Formats: sequence, structure tokens, C-alpha cells
Amino acid sequence: MFKSHPAKMVIALIVPQLFGLLGAFFTAPNLVWYELIKLPPLTPPAWVFAPVWTMLFFLMGLGWYFVWSRRPHFWQLNKKTLYKDAIGIFFVQLVLNVFWSVIFFGLHLPGLAAVEILFLWFAILSATVLFFRLQKLAGLFLVPYLLWVTYAAYLNFAIWIINH
Repeated sequence: MFKSHPAKMVIALIVPQLFGLLGAFFTAPNLVWYELIKLPPLTPPAWVFAPVWTMLFFLMGLGWYFVWSRRPHFWQLNKKTLYKDAIGIFFVQLVLNVFWSVIFFGLHLPGLAAVEILFLWFAILSATVLFFRLQKLAGLFLVPYLLWVTYAAYLNFAIWIINH
């Protein structure tokens, strides 16, 4: 049976946003650099990124909440390992997300960021699969994020190639 946990909900919604703000700390001061480089076809206007990322971090938080709220009982050893792996990889992908902002925007290294985004993509895919295995709705909340980072990987690789 699913129980509501208001405090967990608040924490789960705030923590990913804090990671997003940390990434924005490296992104915002470098938007002039971004506007001066050559951008590939299908690049959205700059104003699109902030609301999209805010919504994605919100959805990540919901996914985490649904997994966190259904923590397995101590006798469910196989689910307990899966649960720990899911939560662990969820936080790994949050950290990798920040590192991407540091590398791409902070250091202006789209080539290195292109490599890093592959690690990020696989971490998100892993978190999504694990979330699905624990709670389908939780996994669904990560799908838009996986799709957006797939698109971001295209942009990153294209920027690296056309500005190399």
C-alpha cells in the first residue's frame, strides 16, 4: 500500500532543484559565450532551457519520491539492493548533470562535455530502468529527462564538431 509522506515529497522536489541551481551557477555567467559560438540546426532559443530544466528537475523529484516512499522492508533483500542501487545511481546522475554544466559552460570544453554527457546519459538510463523495476510511475517520470539529454547530447556533439 502506498502512503503519502509530505516531508519526503518536499525534500524530493527541492533536492533536484538545488542540483539544477548549482548547474545554473556555472551556466548563467557563460551565456554570452554560448551565444557567440556556432549552433547546430534544431537548437532552441536560449529562453527555452530554464523552464525545460526546471520541469525536468521537478519530474526527477517526483520519480525519486515514488521510489523513496516505497522503501522495501528489511526481509525483501533483493528489492533492498535494487532500491539502494536506484537511489545511488539517481544521485550519481544528478552530480554528472552538474559536472556537465561545469565542463561545457564553465570551462568552455564542448569536446570533453560530449564525453561526459555519454556517462550522464547511461546513468540516467540506468536510473530510469531501476526506477521502472521498483515503481513504474517513478520510471515514467525520468523518461522526459532521458529524452531531453539525448537531444542535449546531439546539440553538444554538434557544437563540438562545428566549433572545433
